[in-house]
Amino acid sequence: MKRMKVLILNGSPRVNGCTARALQEVEKTLEEEGIETETILIGNQDVRGCIAC
Repeated sequence: MKRMKVLILNGSPRVNGCTARALQEVEKTLEEEGIETETILIGNQDVRGCIAC
């Protein structure tokens, strides 16, 4: 049986804000169920929309 892995993307610019706290609860619940997680903060990155390249 394959193990499930979940990627959590936090788009908030606040590192320890409400979104981060909510995602930590999600991560905790998933890990209690044996689901591997990885959280990446992208809110402080220069993420742009499609430029039709």
